[in-house]
Amino acid sequence: MSVVNSPAASSVTADTTAWRVLSASTFAFNICFAVWMMFAILGIPLKQQLHLTDTEFGLIAATPVLTGSLARVPLGIWTDRHGGRIVFFCTMAVTIVPIWLIAYATAFWQFLVLGLFVGIAGGSFSVGTPCVARWFPKARQGLAMGVFGAGNSGAALNKFVAPVLMLAAGTWAIVPRVYSILQEALSNVRKHAEARHVNVTIVNDSGFSLLVEDDGLGYDPGDMGFLDERHVGFHIMRERAERLSARLQLTGSPRRGARVELILPTHARQAV
Repeated sequence: MSVVNSPAASSVTADTTAWRVLSASTFAFNICFAVWMMFAILGIPLKQQLHLTDTEFGLIAATPVLTGSLARVPLGIWTDRHGGRIVFFCTMAVTIVPIWLIAYATAFWQFLVLGLFVGIAGGSFSVGTPCVARWFPKARQGLAMGVFGAGNSGAALNKFVAPVLMLAAGTWAIVPRVYSILQEALSNVRKHAEARHVNVTIVNDSGFSLLVEDDGLGYDPGDMGFLDERHVGFHIMRERAERLSARLQLTGSPRRGARVELILPTHARQAV
């Protein structure tokens, strides 16, 4: 007995996967651009703290932009060779440690060096564009790339989120620390979750919380005790949350998505 797949069913499945890839890629691109433009906000308190001249302030703000622009050529080539999924994941993953280390930098040259690595996030544009386009027919590629390109709004989003974080903790150092956890969470969603929708919610009242939700594959809570390849990112986020004196809550179930919530209690704000 032979089984023939229905062309209509295959088309629906492919279309669903394409929109899932577009959604996750656009959201990840949005966060990458927020990270890329982080020094546009951090530069203001850093200028006062380090007593920077206008030229030095300009260099700190421009260094990530320069790296992000130059990185787009090799990243585009690697995307053609190795595929957008792995290159996008590596692009986000390679910036996580430099973002976290910014909170511990104390000298002008340290911010310049770290800014060079953080700027790689800006190169994600040349990774996501061909990756997304390949999932859509020519008649829809313009729409898909237009939606993905809207992720540039992450640069503007940064100007709303970063001041809220600084107000919540009373220090600029909270921004790179929270961004590194958010970048880790979204890189896991981008590579593993196969999610169609991702939501990020920020609550700043008596305490501060950052919630990342997706509707992807989820995970089995019973497996979280094992440090395997799939869950290592969760353990990294938990360790970084502990250094913030914050709490990281992970909830989820197979095929029903996952929730990652970072909670910074009131008493921990000024300790950051």
